[in-house]
Amino acid sequence: MKLEAIHFVAAGILAASALAYAGAFVTLAKRRRLLEYGALLPGLWQARHAFSVFVVFLGAQVVAYAVNMSVFDSRDNGALLSLMALLYTANIATLYVVYRITSMGGAAARALGLGGSKVRAALRGYWMYLLFIPLQMCYVVVVSHAWRAAMGQDMPQQAVARAMRERGLVDFAALAFFALIVAPVVEEVIFRGFIQKGLERSYGGATAVAITSVLFALAHGVRAALLVLPIGVALGLLYQRTKSLPLCIGFHFGVNFTSVIGALVLRMTSP
Repeated sequence: MKLEAIHFVAAGILAASALAYAGAFVTLAKRRRLLEYGALLPGLWQARHAFSVFVVFLGAQVVAYAVNMSVFDSRDNGALLSLMALLYTANIATLYVVYRITSMGGAAARALGLGGSKVRAALRGYWMYLLFIPLQMCYVVVVSHAWRAAMGQDMPQQAVARAMRERGLVDFAALAFFALIVAPVVEEVIFRGFIQKGLERSYGGATAVAITSVLFALAHGVRAALLVLPIGVALGLLYQRTKSLPLCIGFHFGVNFTSVIGALVLRMTSP
């Protein structure tokens, strides 16, 4: 039953991806671009500012982990949920640093790539994620088999993914909220909107995408970095081409939404 449900969900995801590809071919047939180029709005930040923000981001992570460990036992059911809340609360400081360094008010939002029709761009980003699904699935299969052959065991999963399958319904709902709403917005503003833009101005597009992708993967934990890396690369390339944060947020939402649906199916079919 469990395996059949997983196959059913995978088939549905691939069907949605196939429809997205059909739409892409129609778009190309009409000679329209798949990606819309955004204006390169002015900004004053450079690589040194980008690295400064990443240091603040890491500091916020360390503070969150330290506070969580001092309050909760690692085996406590509330420890992970508390940690997620602390991580994103602590990174309000990171977002504040971004806001102060760039500029004030709407100018900062436009420079970071938050201008234009946000809903339309987010939907376009989700559509781009559907085009990315087959590549990601092939990558996961190859890497998982290579890991198993080299290490003699399955690849480690993120603690959040395990918790969403094993914890109670309240924990599942709270973790889903962080994964679907908070994480895409906060992480894209920090990594694409600020860090990648700063690196790009100093080192060029390709180097900026590479460095930001590695930092993004490592921020999700060393054990999960290998699986997260191609997602970071895809997001970096999308931002480099479009300069649209809502588009990247929509893509990021699609990645996390698929993970949440998978966790929900496993919860419902597990004995």
